[in-house]
Amino acid sequence: MAQIEWQSGYDTGIEAIDSQHREIVTLINRLEVATHGSDHAEVTEILRRIQDYVTNHFSYEESLLEQAGFKFAESHVRTHHRFTQRLDSLQQRFDAGGYVTKELLNFLQRWLISHIAHEDQMYVSVVKKTLNEV
Repeated sequence: MAQIEWQSGYDTGIEAIDSQHREIVTLINRLEVATHGSDHAEVTEILRRIQDYVTNHFSYEESLLEQAGFKFAESHVRTHHRFTQRLDSLQQRFDAGGYVTKELLNFLQRWLISHIAHEDQMYVSVVKKTLNEV
């Protein structure tokens, strides 16, 4: 798969979220380069950073959804949980010496674009309203 190019349709208009989303796109693009270069140490480091990102971003986003009273927050959190489980599974296979970087890369690219472009857009108006009230 090719590198992800940021498109305006991915923007939520929530500065912190958009900044975080751009960060994960950068990490995934770095993973794509490292995967083609077969740089195991670089792949390992990028995967660690992706895991850290996921933990921090999901926590932040979920707190915003709760604060805003987003009615589909529980479903959104479940989506995050399923993503995290899949990422953890792929990470474990990688750590055990399995060659899963291309599978991992495909998973990250497809999930991210779908999630940002569709599911995250569902909460934008509610969260923006709450942020403007604070």
